[in-house]
Amino acid sequence: MWEFDRRIIRKIRQVPGKLVARPCCQLFMGEKYLSFVDKSSVLVKDVSKGISQHNNMKREIFGIILGLGLAASAYADVYEIGLNTLTPSDWLLKGSYEVPANASTATGGPVGGGLSYDNATESLSVNIIYGKFGFQPLQGSFTSGGLYSGNSSSTGPLLADLTPLHFAFSSKAGYFEGTVHVDRAMENQLWTSDLYININSTLFPGGEIRAQLVPVTIPEPTSWMLFAGGFAALLMFRKRH
Repeated sequence: MWEFDRRIIRKIRQVPGKLVARPCCQLFMGEKYLSFVDKSSVLVKDVSKGISQHNNMKREIFGIILGLGLAASAYADVYEIGLNTLTPSDWLLKGSYEVPANASTATGGPVGGGLSYDNATESLSVNIIYGKFGFQPLQGSFTSGGLYSGNSSSTGPLLADLTPLHFAFSSKAGYFEGTVHVDRAMENQLWTSDLYININSTLFPGGEIRAQLVPVTIPEPTSWMLFAGGFAALLMFRKRH
């Protein structure tokens, strides 16, 4: 501003959001020059406002990423699932676990990845073998297998048919490999050990060997706190900025 005319403007003082021009002499304060100063003030104010909005937008985007990142890290987990107890040596399907128990000598158990639950995809991964590789064969011929509702001392309805995941070595030996969808009700039963796998045969149509699903790890309260904290962080950023 000083390079236009020192006689016109004695001092230009910048305050937040605008420029204030102080004239030295009213004689030289023409409308054209005042118009220039006014427009300059508006321009500076608009640019300042634009920069402020841009910074606020960056803060809000950062808040969204932070909140969703914390929530995702807390909730996207894969949980190992055992059978009957938390002791791997007890992870067997046997006739003695049937309700009522039977005298079948057949056995089965997890192989490879075993059983695991992915809450991000709401799916249960199943890798179970029976009648081969150290496990005893069924006494009857295989007819079906499934995931049922019920605790260790009861029986219940079929929730998921595992037969499409079945591959046979013979009529009395085979394995299950694949995933099944788990809805919210089934997930709740999974955490409380109220789901079981049952393998049915011609000799035991109600189930020859069975095992209860037992989660080795379950969602911890701290994980849920982190999940909630992620969204709290998101709300905080939106409110403050």
